Amino acid sequence: MMHKMSFKNEKIFVLSIDLLILTVFLSITYVLFEYPHVFPYFKELETAKEIIDPQKYMVAMDALNQKFDYVVFEVALAYFLYESLSLILFRQTVGRRLFHQKVYLDFESKYDVLLRIAILPVRTLVKILSVLWVLPVIIIGALFLLGKKDRTLLDTIFLTETRREVKEHG
Repeated sequence: MMHKMSFKNEKIFVLSIDLLILTVFLSITYVLFEYPHVFPYFKELETAKEIIDPQKYMVAMDALNQKFDYVVFEVALAYFLYESLSLILFRQTVGRRLFHQKVYLDFESKYDVLLRIAILPVRTLVKILSVLWVLPVIIIGALFLLGKKDRTLLDTIFLTETRREVKEHG
């Protein structure tokens, strides 16, 4: 079933699986270490909605808005570490592994590992920033959906390519 799916659908499923893995990881770390602060943030948000006094409500919401940036930073950092380390070490994330995909540089070099260390984290950082800054998401998404090639804008900019692994049976 997975092999008959289009490249674009596979990319969407890969990202969904990776985000699910990240959510499970963040949930486990929260239960064990009470970190990150994502889950208490949502509980505090619900508590603030129950405040009747407008003055107290504004103070509570102001404090929560200041925490929001920190929560977003924690989630972005977790995703950055997850994707960067996975791509550097294994050329794939869990989602890519399920779809038998690996990320390669477009050029051969005897310094392949060093180039992956230099290029792939920057690629992941740009991906995260484009999600946070909405407009690049619209541009990248439109180019991805309308493009005829099986490449994203980030693949073109950072000279990477996602290829399907061919498993030999024998």
